Amino acid sequence: MLNKNRLLALGLIAALLVMVGTAFAAIVGSFSARFDDSVRGGGVVAQGASLSGRADGVANTTASITIAGIPAGATVQRALLYWAISGGSDTTATINAVAVTGVQVGAGGDACWGTPIDLTFRADVTAQVTGNGTYTIGGLPSSTVATAADTNGAALVVVYQDLTSSLVRRVMIRDGAITTQGEVLTDTFAGVASPSATAGRFHLVVGDGQGLGGGGTLTFNGTQIATNPFPGSDGALWDATSYNVNIPLATANLPWIANVPADCLFFNAAVLDYNVPQSADLAITKTDGVTTVQPGGSATYTITATNSGPNPAFGATVSDTFPAPLTCNWTCSGAGGGVCAASGSGAIASSPVTLPVGGSVTYTASCNISPVATGSLVNTAIVSGGPPDPNPVNNSATDTDTIAAQPIVTTPTSASITATTATLGGDATSDGGSAITERGVVYSQTATDNDPLIGAPNVTKVTVSGTTGLFAAGVTGLAPTTSHSFKAFATNAIGTSYTSVATFTTTCPVITLGSLPNGNLTVVYTGSATASGGTGPYTYAVTSGTLPGGLSLTASGVGAGNVGGTPT
Repeated sequence: MLNKNRLLALGLIAALLVMVGTAFAAIVGSFSARFDDSVRGGGVVAQGASLSGRADGVANTTASITIAGIPAGATVQRALLYWAISGGSDTTATINAVAVTGVQVGAGGDACWGTPIDLTFRADVTAQVTGNGTYTIGGLPSSTVATAADTNGAALVVVYQDLTSSLVRRVMIRDGAITTQGEVLTDTFAGVASPSATAGRFHLVVGDGQGLGGGGTLTFNGTQIATNPFPGSDGALWDATSYNVNIPLATANLPWIANVPADCLFFNAAVLDYNVPQSADLAITKTDGVTTVQPGGSATYTITATNSGPNPAFGATVSDTFPAPLTCNWTCSGAGGGVCAASGSGAIASSPVTLPVGGSVTYTASCNISPVATGSLVNTAIVSGGPPDPNPVNNSATDTDTIAAQPIVTTPTSASITATTATLGGDATSDGGSAITERGVVYSQTATDNDPLIGAPNVTKVTVSGTTGLFAAGVTGLAPTTSHSFKAFATNAIGTSYTSVATFTTTCPVITLGSLPNGNLTVVYTGSATASGGTGPYTYAVTSGTLPGGLSLTASGVGAGNVGGTPT
């Protein structure tokens, strides 16, 4: 029930204020800034319950506070229990029968009950408040006697967070104790200076409100947000209320004003929370270091996501749905505080990453390529999520490779074979999807190497310009009457292909012997039978008939082929 002496006291105070003007100050106490946190995906829930006995004539040993509105997936970052005692002190309370110890955060004056001092207490109950639910508060004084120690009420201020969110919410908590006896109360959140206009929530914990005389008004930053703001909405003499407010751009100080001329009030805490605009320039790169890959081969991709700021990116993701010809396993490591899943197989499917400013994550994907793959291999990686990105054009990266095999070369041919020369060739029927960079033949003497390959000892390579189609190369300097092995080949970015091995044998050389000059009997004779064709040195012999008497033939060595003497 309402204490009539309290109404009389209000009338007396009003009269005194008229008589002495500004010399009388009935506002007692103050608020101080206590907490200023930035929480990811966060917000505040504030709820209260009355414990007062003097207003309704019933002593209340416990009160239940129901917390609702914490989103699914969010966790409690901070939970504070406030209680306000008029005419006494008690630093210990219970929450769900667990004792907690608080600290006195402020002292006010008389809120018109004849008690000279009103005290506010706060306890950290983060360990006890785990989320939405009902919490029973007890262990505090409650009295029906106006001047005895009486707890106006208790309130839970719960700050929650969601570590998967990219949003950041600033939570500013001021508390203390302020009593008023009809005066206009002004208090200010200092140092707000939001980088952009945004929406917020304003919460007040107030004792002793009864909604007298129409209840007055409550304004925030010049805008009225409530009439009759403190009617005892949580039970007799207790209000824990929340309001939607607008946070202007770059305004440092945001005041709130309680103008309740017909009631005495006991203020305990004020809380402001609002989203802090964030942005992060995320970027991603991707490469496998090549432009051409081979069916049945492999490719290793390096995918790196970075954050150039200005804010960290929480809740971002990296995605890469590898194209069908690829079967991939991947690993990931972070740098500069970047965090990612350590490994996986198959697609990188919206893999969550944390990217602080200057941080990065690097995926290494090892992929096998289908042996029947054709065409092009187009692979795109994307970084997304997190706060708004001022430069989204670099949020995806694509690596494109031509799927190509080695060239196809067939039909080794040999023609125009002589003792020392031949024409060798083949047919490059396909470039395999990648331009032929070299083609030709390789050969060797069969006795030395019957399976010639480029770069092998005793193997000669002869190239022919061009790409696909028939080609032929003339080779010289062959050994006569010798078996030779050869292959045609063609090379592209994937590798070198050869035909099957083929052989040919060089012919015997055709030796032409020059004629000797005529001679006369008894006259000294000198002549030379000069040979050409084949490969010297030559050996000479008379194979038909005989030389005239007195003449001789130098068969080999120095002067081979010379005929000399005096014929008889």
